[in-house]
Amino acid sequence: MGIRAAYQSVIIHACMACGDETAFAAALGTSVPEVVDWLLGERPVPPHYFLKAVDIVLASNWKQISDNRAFLEQVRRRNAARPSRR
Repeated sequence: MGIRAAYQSVIIHACMACGDETAFAAALGTSVPEVVDWLLGERPVPPHYFLKAVDIVLASNWKQISDNRAFLEQVRRRNAARPSRR
């Protein structure tokens, strides 16, 4: 995977984490047409926007980890009275 493809992959992931290209553009402080060009690979992503997108992806990943842990804790509590299968 080349650098441009890696940048595009991060941009796609960050856009999905934001919900859509409009929310992503707002989070980056840029225009929707510019974001669409990056998503479609029609223009290279400027480094400062790429770094902002990386921050969004990292925050999304940490939120997912936190949500997973909270879910597993709920499962443990709901099933605490059940005997272990080990």
